[in-house]
Amino acid sequence: GYILTGFEGFTRLVDATIGRISIDIPIPIPEQQEFAGFRSGEQVLNGQRLLDFSRTRKKIPGGDFARSYHQGIVMLAVLRNLQESPPEQVPAMLAELSRFTETNLTPADLVQLGAAAMHMELGSITNEVLPGTIGRASGGQSVVFLDPGFEAIVEDVIDDGIRNDSSG
Repeated sequence: GYILTGFEGFTRLVDATIGRISIDIPIPIPEQQEFAGFRSGEQVLNGQRLLDFSRTRKKIPGGDFARSYHQGIVMLAVLRNLQESPPEQVPAMLAELSRFTETNLTPADLVQLGAAAMHMELGSITNEVLPGTIGRASGGQSVVFLDPGFEAIVEDVIDDGIRNDSSG
């Protein structure tokens, strides 16, 4: 299944359901043309600032890979926030989710997903980005080239959602 939203939907969803989310920003991020930068450390961000953090890849080590890692930080922070919410708020949050997203999941699927999220052990979830390098396509666009062997990582996770070999 999928749940899809755009930039505006993301910010409105965060602001409507959670308001502000506390995240630990691992490295300082310089000011960008589109937004003010970030200092490193624990911060509480609204939907727009959370989107800014999730999107940035310029002027930071790792570029697209760092951006993917930061998106994992945001997903874990949202999950933590959901788990800290009173269970009776989950249906209202799911209703807001439907206002700002598109999905092929049924309402029953969403309730089941929400219930599963409430019981996940956050300490057992890792934030890992597939290894690769950044390069240029023939037209000059910046692209990501995954390292050989990435398929083994994907296959390892597909069967049960767990990375059994976290050495790499």
